[in-house]
Amino acid sequence: MAGKLLTPQQQIEQQVAYASAQPKSVGLADDNLFVLGMKDVFYKNEGNAFADILDNSIEAGASYIHIAYNTDSSGRIQEVAIIDNGCGMDSSFLPHALRWGGSSRHNSRNLYGRYGFGLPTASIKHGNAYSVFSRTDKKQGFNKVSIDLDEILAGKRLELPVVAKSDLPVWVSAYIKQHIGSEDDVATVVLLSKRNTLEWPNKTNSVANLMRHFGIVYHSVVTGQCKIFVDGDRVEAVDPLFITPAARHYEIEGTKATDHSLPPIKVRDYNGNWYDVQVRMSLMNLDAYDAQERTASGRLTKPRKRLKEDYNGIFIYRNGRFIDTYKWDDIAWQSYSRQIGISLDFPAELDEFFGITPQKQSISVNQTVQELLRKAVLPAYSSLYKLVLEERAKAKTSKGNIQLREGVTVRASELAFAKIDAKRPSRPKSPKADEEARTNLAKKAKEISQVTGRSVEEEQKALENVLIAHPYKIEAEHGRPTQPFFEMDQVGPQTVVYLNTGHRFYTDVYGALGEDDVAIRSGIEALLVCIARAELSKGGDDRVFYMQERAAWSEDLAKALEIIPQLLSQEDTWEEAIDMDPARNSFDDMTKESE
Repeated sequence: MAGKLLTPQQQIEQQVAYASAQPKSVGLADDNLFVLGMKDVFYKNEGNAFADILDNSIEAGASYIHIAYNTDSSGRIQEVAIIDNGCGMDSSFLPHALRWGGSSRHNSRNLYGRYGFGLPTASIKHGNAYSVFSRTDKKQGFNKVSIDLDEILAGKRLELPVVAKSDLPVWVSAYIKQHIGSEDDVATVVLLSKRNTLEWPNKTNSVANLMRHFGIVYHSVVTGQCKIFVDGDRVEAVDPLFITPAARHYEIEGTKATDHSLPPIKVRDYNGNWYDVQVRMSLMNLDAYDAQERTASGRLTKPRKRLKEDYNGIFIYRNGRFIDTYKWDDIAWQSYSRQIGISLDFPAELDEFFGITPQKQSISVNQTVQELLRKAVLPAYSSLYKLVLEERAKAKTSKGNIQLREGVTVRASELAFAKIDAKRPSRPKSPKADEEARTNLAKKAKEISQVTGRSVEEEQKALENVLIAHPYKIEAEHGRPTQPFFEMDQVGPQTVVYLNTGHRFYTDVYGALGEDDVAIRSGIEALLVCIARAELSKGGDDRVFYMQERAAWSEDLAKALEIIPQLLSQEDTWEEAIDMDPARNSFDDMTKESE
C-alpha cells in the first residue's frame, strides 16, 4: 500500500486540532476548501469558462463586450480582461458577485443565468486571482473587489472582499482607448490574473479559438443585440448548420447547405405547461462539405468539414445560446452523418428535460425528449442520410473510368460491351425497343435544339454520332425503394442502364464498395448490361415477362439485403438454422413439398 497509514490516535488528534481551529459559527461547507475545490470544476477549455462570464454581460444589457490580453514579450498570456458597457453592479452587491450562489438572478429562466456560479467558478478555473471593476454611474469612478487564491493557500480566512475605489489597470485603459475610444461608456471589467493553466496560453492561438467558439456559442446574439470583440477583432456569427445568411461559411465558392428545418417539437413540462423546442436541419452535398476557403494568411482550409469534425452531434441551444453537442444513440455519428446538421433550441423552462449543468456546457436528454426525437427528427434524418449515401456512392463509381480521348471517359463495363459488339453483333432489339430508341433520340434532340437554336434534324444527327461512339452507358438515377433496382432505356443507338439509388442494392451493395473495388463494381455493371441487352431484344409477352420479373427480383433483393446483416450478426450455424425449422430438415422433404 502506497503512503503511510496513521494510527487511530493520530487521526483523532488531527480531528481535534482541526475542530479547535474553526470559528464558533460555521456553515456546512469549509469555505477555504470549497473555494479551492471549485477550481477543479470541469470546463472543456477557457472558451467555455469565459462564456460563463460573457453571459452576465449580455444579461446586463451590454451592446458590446471586449476580450483583451496582457502578455509577456513572447505572447504568453498573463492577464485577460472582459470589458462591457452593460448596466454595471451596485457597490452593495459587488462583493456578493464573487460568492458562489451570489446572484440577483437566482433561479432565473429569462435568459442564461440561473445558479450564480458562473463568474466565480470561471474566474478561478485557469488562474489564481481575479478582480471585478464596476459602476452603475459612468460619471463616477470604478469600485473594485478582488480574490487571490494564493492568500487562501497561505492560510487566510475566506471573507467577503472589501469594496474599494480604483482606477483600471494601465494596460486595460490603453486597450479601451485604442479599441473603444473612452472609458466613459465602460461599466464593468472582469480582470483575470495569474493565468497558469490555460489550454491556449499563447495570445495568437487563443484569439483564433475564441473567435470561432464565441461565434458558435452566440451566433444568434452577435448578429444583433451584442457585438463581441477578441483583441479588437469582431466575432462573426458561425451557424454550424450553415443556413444563416449573415453567418460565416454560409456561402463558399458558390456552395451552400440546404435548409430542411422542421416544425417545433411540443414538450409539456412537469407542471403541464407546453413549450416549443425549435428544430433546425440542414444538408450539405459533397461540394459544400469539402468547399475550400482561403484564410487571411492565404492558406486554403475546409472550414465546414473541420467544424463538423470538431463538433459532431446534435447542436443543443438553450434560449439561443449553444450548450453542447449531443451524440444521440439512435444515430451513428460517423463521417457521412456530418453532412447533415441538426440543432435543437429549448427554453430554460425545460432545463430538467435536457439535464442542463450549472456550467452550461453539457446536457443529458431525458427519455421524453428522446421519444419525441424518434417520432419527428429521426425519419427526417434518415431521408437526408439516404441522399448522402446515394451521392457518396455516385462519387465512388467515377474512379476507374477510362479516357477514350480528351474530355471523353467511359466505364470499363461500357467499353467492354462496345468491344464485344464490334466483333460479334449484338442481338437485334425488339420492335418496341427500336421504336422507343427513335422516340427518345428525337425527344433529346428537340431539348438540345431549344437551347442551341439549331434545327432538330441537325441536333439529332450530331447526337446520334456521339451515341454511336458510346453505345452503352451506366447512370445512377434517384428512385423510390419500392421501384426496380435498375431500369433500362434505348436512346437511338445507345443502351442506358439506370441504377436506382433509392434501392438497397445501390446503397448497401453497389454504393458500399470502396473506391478501389473497381473490378467488382465493373463486374456488377456488366451483369446488369447483360440482363438489359437480353430484355431489350425481346418483344411482346417476353418483354412484359422480363419487366415483371425485374420488379419481383427487386422486391426479394431488398428483403434479402435487409435480413442479411441480421443473420451475419448471429452465431447460428447453417445446421442450427435447419434444425430450427423441422418441416424443412432434409432435401427429400423439400422436394416432396415442391411436388
